[in-house]
Formats: sequence, structure tokens, C-alpha cells
Amino acid sequence: MTDNLHKSVKTFLEGNFSEEGEKIWNSWFQNSNSNDQNDLIITSPTNLQKEIKFIKRRKNNYLFSINTIQLQIAATLLVFLSMGTWWISTNQSNTFLSSFFCKKTETRFGQKEIVILSDGSIIHLNSGSVLKYPKNFSGATREVYLEGEAFFEVAKDKKHPFIIHTSKMDTKVIGTSFNIRAYPNHRIQEVSVLTGKVSVSSIDNNKKIALLPGQKITVSNQDNTLKTHNDINKITIGAWRNNILVFENTPINELIENIEINYGIEVEFNNNSSKNIQISARFVELDPDQIINILSKTINGSFTKDENRYVIKL
Repeated sequence: MTDNLHKSVKTFLEGNFSEEGEKIWNSWFQNSNSNDQNDLIITSPTNLQKEIKFIKRRKNNYLFSINTIQLQIAATLLVFLSMGTWWISTNQSNTFLSSFFCKKTETRFGQKEIVILSDGSIIHLNSGSVLKYPKNFSGATREVYLEGEAFFEVAKDKKHPFIIHTSKMDTKVIGTSFNIRAYPNHRIQEVSVLTGKVSVSSIDNNKKIALLPGQKITVSNQDNTLKTHNDINKITIGAWRNNILVFENTPINELIENIEINYGIEVEFNNNSSKNIQISARFVELDPDQIINILSKTINGSFTKDENRYVIKL
């Protein structure tokens, strides 16, 4: 099949009639480019892209003489794309990998973003987070990948479940609203449900738990321990969207990490004897100075500030 493909493409590129070669080339030529800077090109490394651009320039100028190496590169990529198309048609359950071009939205620390997916689902992406998703959903499921924190308002579609992958868990829903926090360097990952029903599966031990509104599950990043929490105040779920930070019996180091992420600041607290202090607090639309001041007074300390860097001392 590879030899025939080489011949068909070579015949067409040399300016001779080849229906198969023209069809394969045009299919690739019309769909291989993207002007979206957020697109990730999964199919080929940079040097291949340069060679392909060179070949395509020559095609545009009707200069069809092409050397063997360039033809092999083009044909190899075409074979890969053809195999990818076949893979997509026969493995539609894995939607996340069903496109050669995958969208990515990334937020810096102190920045938030709203992403609207092709199915109408709305995702509020918190600071320091990454969301990967296909341009258009196809197949049996709708799948995305999250690193960081996001609040999901998933469009209802019973025939196409929505799945969010993180490094520790898969969250599956049909149409509901919930919050996922999955920062890789934090102590835990968690899912909190506001409306509807959510199914959470641990990647490491295959344990599956169903959650209802007002429930939360946490997964330890250290030992993969799962824990279910009931009677969560639903007002607090995804409250960060409105610049409200809520902490319930949260270790002070974890609280500081969340403050750093949400405000894009650096906080130093090196008192080892106090690292296990747990704090419950609710900060409503406060600036970083106010939050650090309240936190310092809570632990009978003080702080100094140098631009965006805070040092808390006891």
C-alpha cells in the first residue's frame, strides 16, 4: 500500500493525472494547516513541517519537480494521516485523541478564563490551569483533560457522556455542574458537585464513586487514598469564580498555595512547627494585602512585602 501511495502522490505532484494521488493530496493539503495559535500540532515535528511547507509552496507555483527525500517525507505524513483517519473511524470512543489538532487553553497565575466548547458546555478555568479539548466533539463520548482547577457547566447529552481526565481520576457526567481541583503539586485532587450526578473513578486503583449535589471526593496525590465528604455547603462550590476563596480545615501550606495561584503572588512561610496548622476561612473579594494580613494575624504573626512577594513571620 505504501508503494502505491508513493506512486500516486508522485504522479500527481509531477503534473500527471492521478485521481487517487490528487484526492489524497487535496484532502491533506486543505486540512493540514491551522491559523489558531492555541492549536497543538500532534502529527509531526518542526523539521517535517518545514519540509512540507516547502513542498506545498512548490505546488502552489505549479513547480512539481520534487526530490526523493521530500516526496518520502510528504508520503510518510500522508500515510500517517490516512492511518489516523482510519483509527478515528474505528475508535470513536476515545474522542480526546480523535483529532490531529487539539485545542489548549492555559491560564497564568492570577488569571482566569472562560472556555465554551463545541457542544455548548461552559468551563470556568481558574489560575495556573491547563485545559485540553478537541475543536469538535465526535464519537461516543466528549472528553477533555484538565490540570489545575475548573468549574464545569456541562451541556446535557445522554448519548454522549462527558469525561474529564486528570492525573489521578476520571470524572464522568451527562449534564451537570461541578468543580474539579487537580493541581499536580497539591496534596489532594478533588471533585465537588453542585447539581446533577457525577461518577469519579480513580486511575490508580479503579475504584468508582458516585456523587450527588453537596458531596465531594478527594484523592491523595501521595498514596491515592479516596475519601468522600458529605454536606458540603453548595454556596462554596466554585466560589472562586466570584473572587471568593473558601477553606475548611485546610493546612496552612495548602491554603498559601491556593492564594499564590489565585492572585499570582509569592508567599514565603518557613516555620516548620506551624506547617500543620489547619485554617477555616472565607475571603470575599479581598486583595492580596488584606488576605495576607488576616492570615498573619490569625497565626499571631506579621508579614513584609516586596512587590509581589510576601514573607510571613511568627
